[in-house]
Order: sequence, then C-alpha cells, then structure tokens
Amino acid sequence: MGIGFAAIRDIVSFLRHATKDNPLAPQERPRIRHALGFGISQSGRVLRDLVHLGFNQDLAGRRVFDGILPVVAGSRRTCVNWQFAQAGRYSRQHEDHSYGDDQFPFSYPTLSDPISGRSDGILQRARDAGVCPKVLHLDTESDFWQARSSLIATDTRGADIAMPDEVRVYTVSGVPHAAFRPLARPVMQLPGNRLGYGAFMRALLVALFEWVEHGTAPPDSRFPSRTAGTLVPLAEARGTFPQLPGVNFPNILNELRLRDHSVEPPIESTGYPVFVQTTDADGNALGGIRHPLLEAPLATHAGWSLRASGYGEGEMFTIQGSMIPFAQNEADRQRAGDPRPSLEARYASREAWAERLAEAAGRLVAARLLLAEDGDRLMAAARESWDVYQAM
Repeated sequence: MGIGFAAIRDIVSFLRHATKDNPLAPQERPRIRHALGFGISQSGRVLRDLVHLGFNQDLAGRRVFDGILPVVAGSRRTCVNWQFAQAGRYSRQHEDHSYGDDQFPFSYPTLSDPISGRSDGILQRARDAGVCPKVLHLDTESDFWQARSSLIATDTRGADIAMPDEVRVYTVSGVPHAAFRPLARPVMQLPGNRLGYGAFMRALLVALFEWVEHGTAPPDSRFPSRTAGTLVPLAEARGTFPQLPGVNFPNILNELRLRDHSVEPPIESTGYPVFVQTTDADGNALGGIRHPLLEAPLATHAGWSLRASGYGEGEMFTIQGSMIPFAQNEADRQRAGDPRPSLEARYASREAWAERLAEAAGRLVAARLLLAEDGDRLMAAARESWDVYQAM
C-alpha cells in the first residue's frame, strides 16, 4: 500500500529536478522553483501521512513539498501503514471504528503520549531529515465532531499546545465538512447546512504560495482553544447551546480510544480527551474563522447533524451539518418559544443586514483569510440567501 506514497514522492521529485525526459524541463533545464501539496479530506490525510512516514524526502535527500495545505483532514492520517490496510476508510461516530487512520500522533509538534506510551509528531521525521514543509492546516466545525480536530491543538491530556514555527492551523466555524446535498429521504432531523469553506481554502492556498515563494508570513492561526474557552467538553457545549423548540443537541460525538491492532478486531482501551466548540446565544460556534453568516446571521449553522427516526435516530449523520433558521418576526418567535431574536428584531432592513455582512467579509479580506473577489462572490450569494431564509 505504501507504494502510493513513494509514487507521489518520486514523480514530484522527478518534475522538480530531472533534466532528461522531464516535460517541465525544456532544454533539459528544470523550471519548478517550489512544490506545494494540496489535498481535501482523504487527500489531505494522505499529505499528513506522507510527511509523517518520511516521504517528504526524496531518494537524494531533498525536500519534496516545500509547503502543504491539508484541508478537512482533522486529526486523522490514512489507513495505509497497517495490516489489512484500506486507504479510504475513515471513522465517524456511526461507522468505521476499527481502522488505523486515527491513532497517535495527531498533531504537528512532537509530543509524548502517556496513553499509548509513544513520542511522535507529524513533522518529526521531516524535522530530523531537515526537510520540513511549511504547513497551513484547515478544518471545519464538523471535524471537531467526527474527526477529533481538537487533537490538532491539544495534547493527550487535554491541554493547549503551541504550533511549530512552520505551522498555522485554522477552523472555519459554522461550516460542515461535506457540501450540502438535498436528500431523497428524511435521514436528518434538521435541514442541511448550506455554508461552505471553499473561499477560505482558496485564500489560504494563496497565503501558502506567498509564504513559500516570497517569505511572507501567513495569517496567524485561528483555531479554538481551551485557554480561550472556545474548546470545551461535550457536556459543557450542550450547556451553552440555546434550548430551541424541536431541536436536539447531540449527546454523542466520535470519541477516540487507544486500540490494540495486534488482534482482529482491535481491542479498545483508554479514551483520549476530545473537545468541540462552544457557541454563542444563537447556537453558532465561537473561535476560529467565523463565516460572515455567523457575524450577520440568518440562522443557527452547526457542523453536526443527527439521524432521524428510522435511520439510527440520535446518532451522528456522517459529515453533514445542520441549519435552524431564525423566526421572521417577533410574533412567530414568541409563538414558537424560540429564544433567538427574530430577523425583524435583528435588522431594520435587508440593506442593514447586508451592510453588517459586508463589514464581516471586509474584516476577513483585510486579515487575508478571504480573497477580495471571493468576498464579492460571497456577498452576492448571501444576498440571495436572504430570500431563501425568508421562505423557510
């Protein structure tokens, strides 16, 4: 199974350095200055594992990728360097619990894990070989629930950890791992979350290029933390989430335990501390990069989704998110018993809402977390959202 990592390493190294038979080396002169690795979800996990297993060094001892951007990988790697490997497997709360994609190490610095008794880090081999890439790591709110993203920023005792100089970590709050897709059957208890992370991913890809090519430091990490109180145990998150009519807050998440893979099926033992984001009075997540529609909200946007009756009721529904629109007016809100202010109470007009939304997007553009052109696109799409939410 590991031949895949060797293939990635060797083709990138060939294109960077080979003078013979290299389509990117006209007149036998290589033209590539730097190589960036970019991957979403499974391919993001591949990037993390490629670096962890030592494949960011080619056979001549040179660095393969100068920078990597793993997106929505969470704290996982891949189920490749395992007996009975199945690369595409990944655990969720409801499925695939017995595969080896999610065991220590979880984060980039080298840490000592008292649970497994091991000491390791995603960058350890690359650091020892002098071939560390620069890393921008991007997750979504969903990844705290299903991919244990908190283990990126906390140690296995549950305390905050500092990132190495080569690493920045980010979360897009209020956004699910997977794109919204209408379902033919009512599998989820709540409507699907329509927000996405693509615009923020593009901004970070530009930032990674500028960091590698020009030495321009990327935006500071934006990730919830224990110290800031934005990363909390599940019970505490349940306590801060508003009590909404007809809405069940999860009483479960995709927990993680040490597993002994020397036997089949593997035996689970000690649990790891896994945290989720706390929320504001509207139920929208705090910390990280807040989507503009969390700063000028029309609804509660969550990174979790629960299964409906007949489909494993109360279990987490894969990597989708949920959306709970605000009441249109105060009369509707009071009739429903909804504690969240209505749209009527929040915004004097559609134009007042759009102005607040534009201010939120502008702050992200100024922070280099959103490209100006994507800010414009987001604003255009969000203006249409007003009518969509009004119709719900």
